[in-house]
Amino acid sequence: MSGLKSFHMYRRIHSDLTKATSTGGIISIAAAFIMASLFLSHLSAYLGVNHSTEVIMDPSEGEHSMMVLDFDITLPKVGCAYASVDLYDQLGNTRINVTGTTIEGVTANEMMDLHWDGFTVSRTRVVTDDHTRYIAGAKAAAPKAAAPRDDYHNHHTKQVAIKEYSQFPVSEHVGWKEDWNKEVYSVELTRDNFDKEVASYAFAMVSFYAPWCHYCTQLKPVWEHASGLVEKTTANFGDDEFDAGWHGFESRSEAMYLWEEFNGAHPEYPVALVDYLNAQRQEKNMPSLPDEGNKEILMAKVDCTKQQRLCAQQRIMGYPTIRIYRNHQTTSVEEYQGDRTARAITKFVMTENPESLHTEVEVPEEELKLREAAEQRIHEKMTEATSEGCNLVGSLRVRKVPGKLVFTAHSNDRSLDLSVLNTSHVIHHIGFRRPEEVRLNALEKKQFVQLLQDARDLASRTADGGDGSSQYHRAHMRGVKSTIQARVKGHVSGIEDNVWTLDETRFFSTEPMTMQTHHVKLVRSDLYLLGYDAFEMFQMQAFSGDYKKETNGEAGPHSHNAPNIAITYEVSPLTTVVRESRGSFSEFLTNLCAVIGGVFTVLGMLDNVVYHTAGLLGLRSLRGE
Repeated sequence: MSGLKSFHMYRRIHSDLTKATSTGGIISIAAAFIMASLFLSHLSAYLGVNHSTEVIMDPSEGEHSMMVLDFDITLPKVGCAYASVDLYDQLGNTRINVTGTTIEGVTANEMMDLHWDGFTVSRTRVVTDDHTRYIAGAKAAAPKAAAPRDDYHNHHTKQVAIKEYSQFPVSEHVGWKEDWNKEVYSVELTRDNFDKEVASYAFAMVSFYAPWCHYCTQLKPVWEHASGLVEKTTANFGDDEFDAGWHGFESRSEAMYLWEEFNGAHPEYPVALVDYLNAQRQEKNMPSLPDEGNKEILMAKVDCTKQQRLCAQQRIMGYPTIRIYRNHQTTSVEEYQGDRTARAITKFVMTENPESLHTEVEVPEEELKLREAAEQRIHEKMTEATSEGCNLVGSLRVRKVPGKLVFTAHSNDRSLDLSVLNTSHVIHHIGFRRPEEVRLNALEKKQFVQLLQDARDLASRTADGGDGSSQYHRAHMRGVKSTIQARVKGHVSGIEDNVWTLDETRFFSTEPMTMQTHHVKLVRSDLYLLGYDAFEMFQMQAFSGDYKKETNGEAGPHSHNAPNIAITYEVSPLTTVVRESRGSFSEFLTNLCAVIGGVFTVLGMLDNVVYHTAGLLGLRSLRGE
């Protein structure tokens, strides 16, 4: 052991060779306090989290070239039959009418993929009040039909309609070819007699039209032809018609089939429906049909240029609108969406009213119950202070270039009344995210799955005729949002204040032709937070405004001039990188040694300076003498 003494770098000085002073004691106490404070400070820094932020250029190739736009928006004054979603970007890419309802991310066990990012939009009919708030219990899935811009039907022109009437006339009216107004079967309704007439029937179809509307002009002969067919095939002419089936035929279906077959074989000499029925009744020794009978179904029409207040009360936004009224009700939101041909309209009435038509057509009872329940929920909440709207929920994969998402009203076979088109809307959620999956830890995955399971259960409980797509969409968005919020909540960078800035905001249009605009600036942020795998999010800054669109002066409203809601977005070329880290133990020890050694040395030097200065000045008390 004695040999090790030669390596001793810290040689000991005998106490007889050292001298203590009161000033040195004060300096030593201060040194101990400073060293202890700095030690605790470095220990706290070592145990804490280091934050850093840097700015880099945003990569725009490969997996970084795309992003997903999620939205949940309600148009409280625009029905789902008109609501259209269009997407544009500055590269010339256009997606018109993105309003499908296919869910590609639902697996075999009816669970949506945790990281689903489909390109679809779900629509739900809703009822809202004047403040754009939902009326509880008044929701129904929009029918699974083609979206507004793709909704094409077989609509007869006026010429085709008159030709069909010539082949299948209802009755003989002299001169009807020269003056179509002589062939009128539908009832003209006004504000004074609307409620009385409609309430008198268990089933009524009313065509709301405008004379300037091209589609209304085309529908007019079709509507009168269908009204005539419905009247003659549903009117009650007395009990004798049941003595031998239906006017001497086994059923109404057989009579209509044979009449169409006969006229199809004799196009040059068509027989009117009334004459055909009378011929059969004569063979069965039954009296001829009277000129009129007790109508069981009302086919009517309303001129909205003369009955503006009535049409406003009925929430008519486009022409022609064929509204269906059931169970003696005078308000309704149910519309006929089929082909505008006399045969299609007549067939629709047959299907909807098998009892009135005395036909064997059967509609599944369960289907009727579900449909009636959904319609009843909507109908019960409809008052003068409420309106039917459309909730649109979707996820769209877009390029990271400036683009625009447009919500508007459109129809391929109706003229929109722009004077009543209102662009008020509610943004429940709008956000941007990476299309790739966000890696979840065990707790986050459990919470995410629970959200989707709750959505599945809700979809199975609601009898709105939907496939649960809106519930799945909304649950997926909520899961993504809640996961990101939990990760960045309370972060020192304040990043949580700049995400989803438009969520739960309402915008009102008080005048017709009001354009609503939102401009969103996006900054991509890469986050490397302790406890999570690296993930990406978009900070956003939003500006909103509105202005009144000038009309082009053309006669009559036109759907391509309709005001819209435009959400434009642009992505910054820069990316912020936020990192969290902890200091290494070796760095902590190095800093600790430097602090302790540095304080000891500096204060030791200060003690020497004080000691020798006191000697020079003759201050023996400071030197301890």
